[in-house]
Amino acid sequence: PPSPPPAVGGALFDDFKVKNTSVWSFADHTRSTEGTGDTFYLGNHSTAGANLTNGEGRGLVMLMSDEPCRWNASECDGAAMATAHLSTIETHAYGDYELRMRAPHAIGPNPTVCDSGIYGYFTAGFVGHPVWNEMNFGFHPDRDDSGTKISCEAHANSGGYHETSIKLPFNYRDAFHNYTIRHRHDGVSWWVDGRQVHELKDDITHPMKTSLILRTNRHGAMPTAIMEVAWFRFTPEST
Repeated sequence: PPSPPPAVGGALFDDFKVKNTSVWSFADHTRSTEGTGDTFYLGNHSTAGANLTNGEGRGLVMLMSDEPCRWNASECDGAAMATAHLSTIETHAYGDYELRMRAPHAIGPNPTVCDSGIYGYFTAGFVGHPVWNEMNFGFHPDRDDSGTKISCEAHANSGGYHETSIKLPFNYRDAFHNYTIRHRHDGVSWWVDGRQVHELKDDITHPMKTSLILRTNRHGAMPTAIMEVAWFRFTPEST
């Protein structure tokens, strides 16, 4: 018989002081060729309780690196880069999806840059038939104007892919910021540090899992990068 659908969850808060496998599923030894990338997800590339940059305390560090791939390509199923992907076990529906994070960035002397082939996502989504529902913040260094343009993305019931690039007054790779996706019955709005930056009036009706994704958008080796998360909160819509 088919597996039962994931449970639709209620309020959730996680500050990633520990790796909570009752809340999150960490992709492990899984290859992805999504988009034009080639990525190998390893569970040990997500570290909870890690020291965050900028005095943010402790939280989750998602690592992208060419280890162990460059030493033994077979360990990464032929991919050049290993990285991190996690998704909630339960789905959620209408409400506020909030994440405090620092977008993907280089490590070393210039952490406000990021290789153009490294993508990050804060997303809630369901991919299935007959509907594809998804709502994202996308961090795309190949088109983000030096970290000052963020992508607000969605797949709604009406079909098609919606992506709008929003200019911000800062380089989002430089610091932690609060990103909120506010999902309501009449549409979705995207917020950065408490300020609405975009809105889509369309239906997104399927319960969705929240995912934090660090992946490549091209083949081959790239510089090491990290994506950092201080906390995630889901608050159901008040009824």
